[in-house]
Amino acid sequence: MRILIDLAGQFRTTWLTHNLTGICLMALACALLSSLSACLVFKFAPETKGSGISEVEGCIKGVRSARWWRIIPVKLMGSICAISGAIPLGQGGPSVQIGASTGQMVHDLFYLRDKNAQHTLMVCGTAAGMASAFNAPMAGIMFVMAEEMLPDFHYTFVSFKAVMIATITAIIFSRLLQGNHPILLVPAVDDAPYSAIPIFIVLGLVSGMLGVGFNHAIMIIRHMFVLLHHNEPARYLFVTACLGGGVGILLNLFPALVLDGSQLLVELTHDSFPLMTMLIWFLLRLVTTLLCFGSGLPGGMMMPALALGGLLGCLMAGICQSLVSIDVATLCLAGMAAFFAATVRAPITAILLVMEITLDYNLLLPLLITTISAVIMAQGMSGRPIDRWLLQQSQALGQAVNKQKSSRK
Repeated sequence: MRILIDLAGQFRTTWLTHNLTGICLMALACALLSSLSACLVFKFAPETKGSGISEVEGCIKGVRSARWWRIIPVKLMGSICAISGAIPLGQGGPSVQIGASTGQMVHDLFYLRDKNAQHTLMVCGTAAGMASAFNAPMAGIMFVMAEEMLPDFHYTFVSFKAVMIATITAIIFSRLLQGNHPILLVPAVDDAPYSAIPIFIVLGLVSGMLGVGFNHAIMIIRHMFVLLHHNEPARYLFVTACLGGGVGILLNLFPALVLDGSQLLVELTHDSFPLMTMLIWFLLRLVTTLLCFGSGLPGGMMMPALALGGLLGCLMAGICQSLVSIDVATLCLAGMAAFFAATVRAPITAILLVMEITLDYNLLLPLLITTISAVIMAQGMSGRPIDRWLLQQSQALGQAVNKQKSSRK
């Protein structure tokens, strides 16, 4: 999937022009890609909307069924269309759902009856998908074994070995196909001074508050989109086409507000930008991310959340530059981990993910301080992990739709 999306991105870059005709053509192309993605999801597999991680958790809990014969092709094609259309969503969530569905496929094709075997295969696929999406094997393993899937699955030594083997196999094939290079090419950072510890704590606390607010905003916007299109195909396609067209216009005028955010993070760690510019980018990118993820288009939220956290860290660096001498890149990467941990509630995964996608292991202490501060703040505000909250909302909406259909009869 990453190879196809990269090819689409290269084609999009060569086609990008800043005259009126080019802007209109790009808006039209992005609108068509978004509406095609929405059509695939709405017609063939509604469970593939969004990142899909909440659906994986629902399958492991036994409240969802994994129709792998629909999920795999629809999620693959839908995500490629949406992300290729510059929608600010990432590849992480789709890779996780495709991996988990592949595990369910293996279970069904081999006629396995054991429920534990089914769950183990799905968890193996989840870890493999997460690891291959970011070239981050340890983050993939930790994502399923210590944090995200822990309440829903009881591990044994056999399942632990299976997850390890699946992740290693996925990483080997991923690196053979795409090479072994970090997702983010950021400059090496020096050790942060101990005088910067209060800044890391403040950054973590602010990230925790904004992460909780971000999760609440996602739930509100998803509900607003449902009220807007009322699950009617024509309305849904029209809304997503308008959203895609707007993204196409922004791609020509303000590219920092769209795409998954990986290129923005590279620029933030290499160049310096005015404080007001970064503040505007953060606020506007927050809006575009919320609208696109809330629309239900297939795509992940991990990389966009990292991008928002990176912007937040750069804002903190700009505010505190007169107080202590510290690399902007250090605060940018620390903000990435803190915001990710606050939204997903997976601090260990956040730390490992940032270190693995940058190949910089000097960040351990700043990442520990910011992520634990962010998680403490999020828990203190009674915030909930976004994926479990999305699963609860999806169940509630499904029950409401079924009740409405039965009342009409």
